[in-house]
Amino acid sequence: MNADMGLFIAVAGLATLLVTLSLCRPLLARQADAAPVPSGGRRTAMLTALAVPLLATGLYAVLGAPRAMLVETESPAHRMNSVDMTQATQRLAEKLRASPDDIEGWFVLARSYQAMERWRESADAYREALRLAPDDPQMMADLADVLATAQGGQLEGEPAQWIARALAHDPKHAKSHALAAMAAYRAGRADEAMSHWRQLAAVSPPGSEGETLARQGMDRVKASTGQP
Repeated sequence: MNADMGLFIAVAGLATLLVTLSLCRPLLARQADAAPVPSGGRRTAMLTALAVPLLATGLYAVLGAPRAMLVETESPAHRMNSVDMTQATQRLAEKLRASPDDIEGWFVLARSYQAMERWRESADAYREALRLAPDDPQMMADLADVLATAQGGQLEGEPAQWIARALAHDPKHAKSHALAAMAAYRAGRADEAMSHWRQLAAVSPPGSEGETLARQGMDRVKASTGQP
């Protein structure tokens, strides 16, 4: 895996972990006020199970975790059984066909397809979620992430458009700054990349994975441009 792809996977892994740690998102709180959501606990549990293994391996690999941690993360014993995951995802997709305005369901379905590396189906589910929450920057960034992964980590085109929309809605959105920094760096826009890495560092708690990733990104930009 080359360095650029490793850093891209790290960005995606970071976002996955951040989303997992903030399952009680304002988005879902707003929907809870609008209508009851059945089986929310079961869906949240499934989301937690699916999100953690998703791209965390890439994050830890770039941030320097011991190889033993990677082996444990990749072990089939630590993953949801693929048959069970497929069946659960199919059942959820069927429920959503009957209840297409269940935003939490679309969010979980998008994450489920993402965990299964079914990128296009994941993107379609994120689009449905955004139909119900068109101003949600987290899901805009998640959609950009999935679309970029589907095209081999390339952030140009539609992924870049979603990143820009996310930052327009929330100029301090961490994942969007990370993805924007990667896009700018790959396009040779060093100053723009540095700006996004700095903004990611500014909104990340001291010592967090986000700050570490931002510092690494800034170091890469400096090294490539000869900055001190």
